[in-house]
Amino acid sequence: MILDIPTGPSIDNTETIWRYMDFASFYSLLLTKGLFFKRLDKYTDEYEGTIPDETREALLKHRSGFPFTTHQEANDWVNNYIANVETYKVGTLSNSWILSKAENYAMWKIYPSPNILLPFSLPMMILCTMNNSFSLLNEGMPGG
Repeated sequence: MILDIPTGPSIDNTETIWRYMDFASFYSLLLTKGLFFKRLDKYTDEYEGTIPDETREALLKHRSGFPFTTHQEANDWVNNYIANVETYKVGTLSNSWILSKAENYAMWKIYPSPNILLPFSLPMMILCTMNNSFSLLNEGMPGG
């Protein structure tokens, strides 16, 4: 059985991918030519890396459709799945970008001054990653 979870609107190649960061992170990016990846459990946003309610409901509906599965068993499975996601935050790295047509004022409030904003078009981002223009750095890098 295939789980059908809506993924949102398709990405338009003309949209911009924005990366907000403080100056220390920008300096580290220039110095190392690499992206800093932070562990999910280190973000100040408690919802970073969590399962949205809509996904939880879709998982529950999917699991409830299994033959010989009670609603309680399906609910227990979903709760265990979500608990595992929380556990794996310690070993999961991420680098946050925003897909938007314009700058986001709220994001400027999150990063302390001085702030840097890097805009990329989707084709440019794909080209950079395909040509290894960015190296990937882990939690140990300074300035992230």
